Amino acid sequence: IQKPVLFDGFTGIGVRGIRYAKESGIAKAVLCDANDDTILYTRKNVALNKASRKCKVIHSDVNQGLSNSPVFDVIELDPFGSPLPFLDSAFRRGKKKFILSLTFTDLANLCGGHRDACKRYYNAQSIHCAFSHELAMRIILTRVARSAAMYDFGVTPLVSWYEGHYVKTMLLCEKSAKKADANFEKNGYAWLCTNCSARGITAAEFFQCQCGGKVKLAGPIWVAPFSDKKIISSALKEATSKKSSEKVEKFISLMFNELETPLFYSLPELCSRLKVHVPKLATFIEKIKQSGFEATATHFSPDCFKTNAPINILIELL
Repeated sequence: IQKPVLFDGFTGIGVRGIRYAKESGIAKAVLCDANDDTILYTRKNVALNKASRKCKVIHSDVNQGLSNSPVFDVIELDPFGSPLPFLDSAFRRGKKKFILSLTFTDLANLCGGHRDACKRYYNAQSIHCAFSHELAMRIILTRVARSAAMYDFGVTPLVSWYEGHYVKTMLLCEKSAKKADANFEKNGYAWLCTNCSARGITAAEFFQCQCGGKVKLAGPIWVAPFSDKKIISSALKEATSKKSSEKVEKFISLMFNELETPLFYSLPELCSRLKVHVPKLATFIEKIKQSGFEATATHFSPDCFKTNAPINILIELL
């Protein structure tokens, strides 16, 4: 089996690209960055880590670096801000089946802070709310899937998460017009009632809450799962076997156990609306389960949870 070739865009001083080369069993890593200062350290770090045989350093704009290279099995894009301006080059230089790893740090655009920018760059509407970071992730997936479709690629999220100041997603991209078309069936809209705090997913650009309250809409968004639980399970086993930090194991465990039901609730926000004491999250989740519904913590925030219980049940339990 031929070993994969990887492109590490915005490699900086080369830390991630060198680790890919030394730890992942790839054949070759192309480390690309346009910065005149950091590229000197990239070359030094490749030499210091004795990775010259596996690492090729390119001092170039990422779009140009991709365009002037052969096809890749894995493309990593981790810019400052959004990788959207580099997606066309990625889909032109990805193999018929490749992995695309993307990091987004322009969360102000994605979480309702700059709504016009969200429409301009992502062709979507977001809302500033408790679950804005999940909306950001789902907006990203729909936007990437649309770019992929222009090149007849279907995308399948392998693992996606939010942490601190960024959203990360790794996708399997497969050359198939049929799979590209199927991705459009995974789009929908999120709605949030400003009166009763109910939320959910709808296929249409209009929704009326049962309480009659005003509804805010966000989308289009990805309404299918944003991670593959089998991959997360494997990552958890590896983290445990290699005795990773407690923080890393806890984070992966949260992702593995998290319900795939779209949109989460903030427990402090619900309690504030109802003017009641905020219980411990674990205690409240157990109460939901005892009422016959599913509920889990979420990796998005330590005081938030996911559940399939309707809002009236949550209000009764609080």
